[in-house]
Amino acid sequence: AYWLGRDVVERLRYRLEGAAFDRRHNVETTSIIDRSILNVADTNRTSRSYVATTPSAFSRLMQELGCPSNCPNQSCDSCTFVDLGSGKGRAVFLASRYPFSKIVGVELSREIHETALRNLQAFSATGGGAGRIELVRGNAGEYRFPKGQLVVFIYDPFEGPIVKQILENLWRAVASGDSTAYVIYLQPLEQGMFRDQPGFEEIFCDERQGVSIFKVSR
Repeated sequence: AYWLGRDVVERLRYRLEGAAFDRRHNVETTSIIDRSILNVADTNRTSRSYVATTPSAFSRLMQELGCPSNCPNQSCDSCTFVDLGSGKGRAVFLASRYPFSKIVGVELSREIHETALRNLQAFSATGGGAGRIELVRGNAGEYRFPKGQLVVFIYDPFEGPIVKQILENLWRAVASGDSTAYVIYLQPLEQGMFRDQPGFEEIFCDERQGVSIFKVSR
């Protein structure tokens, strides 16, 4: 009964926070989309359903990472924030509250990406800091990370094969330059792959909240 009650509370919090955010910025980021209706090739083997991050959870994660006042990469304004599986754009919009130099969202589904583009236009019109945001339609496993310091955000959108590609690409980007990356991984169902990857150090884990943070460095 306790867990059932807790689940109901979390679902209610998700809807209330999401509705408030959407109203404030005239966007639609809250409704959950099951992967079975996504028009993406091989989605049942590589992707999971769309669920947005609540503003309060995002804020707690940034605090855990030390942003913006005690950013582990010296300062947030030297970092690029990358959301892999960015969906309708909620996390990139929330990231614009922080002084990241650039904010990138990568989403494979054409329909969801187009929704995110509409949301970005509305977000900008309501005073959101949209100037640093770039939304990219593409396969996260093929994304080439930019040079420099990185904060990578992943809310469990992928299964093993894509995760493997992401880990390899991220390690390649870090190993080829003088940079460090931090990965915020929510609902980390492929957590073992991160822990087994050379160069990845788990610096925070909260199993109850379902989040891990990894530092990636040479």
